[in-house]
Amino acid sequence: MTAPIIIFPYNRPDHLRKTVHALQENDLATVSDLYVYSDAPRDSAASQNVDIVRALCREICGFRSVTIVERERNLGPCESFRQGISETLERHDTAIIFDDDTVCSTKTLAYFNACLERYRDRPAVFSITGWRPPSSLFQIPKDYPYDVFFMPRNGSWGWAIWRDRWNKIDWDLSDYDVFAREKTLKDAFAACGSDLPYMLDAQRSGRINTWDIQICYAQFKQHAVTVYPVVSYTANIGLDGSGTHFKENGSRFISALEDGHEARRFPEHIFVDDRILVAFRKVYAMPGLATRIVNKVWRILFGRNLIVR
Repeated sequence: MTAPIIIFPYNRPDHLRKTVHALQENDLATVSDLYVYSDAPRDSAASQNVDIVRALCREICGFRSVTIVERERNLGPCESFRQGISETLERHDTAIIFDDDTVCSTKTLAYFNACLERYRDRPAVFSITGWRPPSSLFQIPKDYPYDVFFMPRNGSWGWAIWRDRWNKIDWDLSDYDVFAREKTLKDAFAACGSDLPYMLDAQRSGRINTWDIQICYAQFKQHAVTVYPVVSYTANIGLDGSGTHFKENGSRFISALEDGHEARRFPEHIFVDDRILVAFRKVYAMPGLATRIVNKVWRILFGRNLIVR
């Protein structure tokens, strides 16, 4: 049984067209159920594009079934995401999740379904992502023999999860106060990116409203990892500033899709390759103190960063 696919569109019809078309090109599309959760407009300015998006959604074909949920009130991206995945996982054991600005290669659904089946009974694997950092930022050792690797950080630009792992996520971060008092815990959490403790603190204090940092934290507490591909099966086309969380140009994170590549070599053991971890950590390294200060002042004055890493 193939895993269902979930898409979360809002008010970007052009992005949605590309996302859906890319999924339709997959061999497994016709045997996959598609769930579309369309959030209601936040204000009158968004209404027209939301209406266009919903009209597009009603025309989607090429999947085994298409279920469209049109929210009657605006939930916002985070709550829409949590509710949509929870509702889908009440019906299915697994789910493959796409934002409306994530495109994929023709073998992406095959990759996700293969990983979901292979690691279903391996609780040390928490989730699966279709994205890997671009080669300009991140290199995998040439002698690495597999088509996937493991990292203790989830990737949210096209990803998949099992119901039992999803149910382990503490969205309220109820034990955060204990975590915040322990420097050793924060240092350990930062092993896959020095930005993680800062994001967790910002979420807990209400400075940001997201969902992926809670998944990272749940994985950390479970001593679990995410499966990453050695070639990128997905790419984020919202990194031009049109996305919810990328208001500046994030084009340096756009990975080239490897169309036609099929993952076949899977590690039998779950392990984190130290060489890959060192390279991966650098992708998410926080900027230096001087850069952060300059950017903070510039954002106050002009609403954007001066220095984009």
